[in-house]
Amino acid sequence: MKFRSIFFAALAIAILAGSSPAHQKKGKPVKKADRHWMLYKVKKGERSHWVKGDFYDITVAALRGQSATDVYISVETDDPVKHPIPEEFEKLQIKFLNQDGEVTYVKHLRNVPITDGEAVVSLANLYPLTKIEVQGHLEARHKRTDIVRGAATVLFRPDLAVLQVQAPAAVAPNAMFNITALIEEKKLQTGASADVSLYEGETLLATVADVVVVAGGQVSVMFLGISFADLGTHNLAIKISNAVPGEYDTGNNDYPFSVNVNSVQPVTYDLSYGLFRSYSSSYTIGSCYGVESYTQQGEFGSWQYTANIPWTPQAPIDSIKWEALSGTGPLSHVLIEGWEPDNSDLYADTYTMFIEDADSSTYTVSLMVYKEYGYSYLDVVKIAGDYFYVYNYAGGTTTYFEQNSNQMDLQDFLEVRLLFADDGLQWGGSGNVEVAPFETTAFSWDNSFDDGVCASIDSGSVSYEYSQNSASGATDPTILPSGNVKSKLPLLASETLPLNTDLVQNYPNPFNPSTNIQFTIEQSGPAVLKVYDMLGKEVAELFQGEATEGRTYNFTFQAANLASGMYYAKLEAGGKQYVKKMLLMK
Repeated sequence: MKFRSIFFAALAIAILAGSSPAHQKKGKPVKKADRHWMLYKVKKGERSHWVKGDFYDITVAALRGQSATDVYISVETDDPVKHPIPEEFEKLQIKFLNQDGEVTYVKHLRNVPITDGEAVVSLANLYPLTKIEVQGHLEARHKRTDIVRGAATVLFRPDLAVLQVQAPAAVAPNAMFNITALIEEKKLQTGASADVSLYEGETLLATVADVVVVAGGQVSVMFLGISFADLGTHNLAIKISNAVPGEYDTGNNDYPFSVNVNSVQPVTYDLSYGLFRSYSSSYTIGSCYGVESYTQQGEFGSWQYTANIPWTPQAPIDSIKWEALSGTGPLSHVLIEGWEPDNSDLYADTYTMFIEDADSSTYTVSLMVYKEYGYSYLDVVKIAGDYFYVYNYAGGTTTYFEQNSNQMDLQDFLEVRLLFADDGLQWGGSGNVEVAPFETTAFSWDNSFDDGVCASIDSGSVSYEYSQNSASGATDPTILPSGNVKSKLPLLASETLPLNTDLVQNYPNPFNPSTNIQFTIEQSGPAVLKVYDMLGKEVAELFQGEATEGRTYNFTFQAANLASGMYYAKLEAGGKQYVKKMLLMK
């Protein structure tokens, strides 16, 4: 796999390039017959870009590694038969420029070989964002010398890393599962393509080839339908290899993890929920001594999961994992480890825990271990909502409560996946309940009266849509919580997909004067994509409207009229914000 074809075609890195033979000496008149040899500068002093006027073109790229910078000079010809690409550059001149465009050093080379249309020169003391100009002498037909020129900015080599791996901690024998690896480019200047492979020990299990990661971007790679028949711990690893161009650092290309294949036993469960939607209530109560009013609007609800476990674990509990999801996607993922009882006697152990998420939604978890009867009872209650509540006291003081959470954003179904592990035993699996149609309720009242001495106020109204349902049965032990990532669940079957809502790092970056910005939306809804300068001033609005789930949106940001510096692309979607830094260099 050649550097030239992959780096410039697949990654679309924007690099200025040009050529000219200009074999005449300076000041010598040009004959009419030789006009096709002439050199035409587009704009004097502007990043050394020349209009094509001869047989050959060159394209230049410069990539900084840990110890040296490699300059890649790709040669193309108009006519491979009459004007084949020479085997070498007779002369090669590389100029180093400072920020003012002044030449600070010149490197002269002779007889630089060209292999498969590409010459590579390794140089020391070239640092990222240094500008270089390249002039090469190629032997054309009739022994004429074709002078070609190109320019580039030194960029860091890409640095791909396995950022995280999502896989079940434990599975049943022969149960199929998926593994998702999140790959990230860390140097922010150059993209790459690479192979991403799944290994068990030294055995290759699967490979997704030519995965493209843009500069500073992320992409997820899925391995579908993995299963193991043998019980025990399977030591696995995600590995990155064959990166094009070569990487700055390969020390973060491996991510080891393990999956235990155990005989997970099912449990019986009960799962129920209640959900208020479009809830609005207000009422006023008072007398001549004062008036109080209450207002509440939004969506909120709760669900409860109960598991009957036919064994008595010993304190401390090794681990209890569960995750909840609905048709809208992941809701939550919880891991409890080393759980000690609040109370313990000869007959029972009592465990209680209160968990508050970052969005202020809450879990109440309790576990009763009945030693005398040989079984346990796990109860999980989740309460969350997206609402506000206003209470006006008689004295005029206002209390305001608000919560913003998608934990009750249920659609189609609610599924809870449980894995209860202790002393080498595992119990659990998946249980679910369907989301019932919403029913509308609305009523109001007014019991106010005036007895001529003191007016009494008692009035209000309530309206909402309500859905509730419950289900019970035995869990499916082949569907278990994911083991490595607490906030994400397996994606739909695909080889390479962005994880959830994703604002991809712009490319190229740095850029001049335009760059590409791309985003995808996890759930259809309103989205806004804007660009801001370092002072927070909006400089461009690229998108505002309804975005469709799963669709990729691409935009070109033109910055010809803006000053060099740092800019920020900000995506607002699904109640969250996503920001990427962009560097404009003129």
